Parts: sequence; C-alpha cells; structure tokens
Amino acid sequence: MRWKQWLLTIVLLLVALFIIAYGLGKRVPVEHTSVASATISASQAQVWAMLVNVDAYPTWRSDVKAVDELPTDTGRRRWRESYGHFVMTFILDDNQPMTSRVVRLEPEGASFDGSWTFQLIPLDDGRTTVTIIEHGHTYSPLYRFMQRYITGTDFEQKRYLRDLGRKLESR
Repeated sequence: MRWKQWLLTIVLLLVALFIIAYGLGKRVPVEHTSVASATISASQAQVWAMLVNVDAYPTWRSDVKAVDELPTDTGRRRWRESYGHFVMTFILDDNQPMTSRVVRLEPEGASFDGSWTFQLIPLDDGRTTVTIIEHGHTYSPLYRFMQRYITGTDFEQKRYLRDLGRKLESR
C-alpha cells in the first residue's frame, strides 16, 4: 500500500510542476529578440561559404540530420532541415553577399516562428565575427518557460556558432 502513496505523491508533484511551468510560461512575452556572436578563426569568405551551402549543414551542424531543397517561392530559396524527430522549413528572405543574410522559418503550425539575421564582420587579423540576431515568437507557454528559465532564447544560436567555429577551425 505504501508504494501507491509514493506513486500518488510523485504524480501530484509532476502535475504541480507542470502547472507552475505553464503559469510562469504564460507570463513570458510571446515575442523575443536574442543576439549571439562569436569570432571565428576563418576569413569572411570561408564563413560565408559555409553559411550559404545549406546542403552541407548535416556535415557540420550537430543538430541537423538532413537537408532537402524545395521549390523556390517567388525566386527565394527554400529548404527543409530534418532534426531526427521533427522538420522545419526555411526561406531565404534577404542575401547581401559576404555581409548579411536573413533566413525565416516558414510557419507550419509550429509552436514558434521567426527569423535569423546573420551578420559577418571581417577583422584585420583574418578572423570573422559572426552575429546571429533572432526575432521570434514562441506560442507555447511551456516552450516560453523552457527558453526563459532553462535554455535561454539564444541556445540554438550559440549551438550554430559553436558548430560553425568547430568546423572552420578544424580545417
């Protein structure tokens, strides 16, 4: 009989944690902007080549399992990234060669949407500073809770920059 009391206690604690997380997430704004930067030991041209070659993402991005090119949308490049358990579709909104690039997540009923603006600044010593600015919307209160209190809104940007640096610096 004692194990039933423990099981009930655990279930009630999990329900309480879920309710608290949901309530705290509801208080976090849907819209956010986050910025992450890294200085990469590679030239601006090398960094740019990695950013625009989306077909090669699975070879250096730790979270991307596959990339599929899609038909263009009014001349703008589109692709789908597979992450193992889900996929996301992106569209290239703006492309200023060697300096900036805006990639937007196409909404497909997801719990979030937004865009990433990549900015490249060459340094005199041959390195490049890469900045990713995310303008996003997170609709699920549970995801907002996770972003605010556990991972941070810049988690994916930091992973992208870390993977990019590892790939370019290992050459």
